[in-house]
Amino acid sequence: MEIKNTFFLSIGSNLGDRLSNLQFAINSLKSLNCEILEVSSVYETEPIGFIAEQTFYNAAIKGYTSVGAEEFMTSLLNIEKNAGRERDNSTNYSSRPLDVDIIFFNNLVLKSDFLEIPHPRYRERKFVLLPLIEIQKDLLDPHDLKPLSVILVSSGDTSEIKRLETPLF
Repeated sequence: MEIKNTFFLSIGSNLGDRLSNLQFAINSLKSLNCEILEVSSVYETEPIGFIAEQTFYNAAIKGYTSVGAEEFMTSLLNIEKNAGRERDNSTNYSSRPLDVDIIFFNNLVLKSDFLEIPHPRYRERKFVLLPLIEIQKDLLDPHDLKPLSVILVSSGDTSEIKRLETPLF
């Protein structure tokens, strides 16, 4: 019997052809034999934490993978690299062709030097929360079992966010 680990990802792009970069992430996940269950609408958002020439396009993905969380994260880093992302060792935010973050992985709560699940800053980001709520309204945080809709209200994120009519999947 094949293992099915449920993942929720946040994807974003603000360099190059943003829609193509998001679609590249979805196609790359499919090529890793991930089963894509849901893809949210695309949301246009302002960068948070830095100034950029172009806004971000963001979306959320729900799917299944047969690999564990750390192996999956390694694959996601390779997808980002294949999309042209160059990481440096600084903690500063910058523009990027593709950003892929694991927000949830099953109901796992994990903190290591390599990976933290749930993603440590997702609660503060409307551009992560709105697409996740769109694809699964009853989603709960595995830490405290709060619904994401409640977390969204208390997020304090007042940034502009606009849902686009362009589907990805």
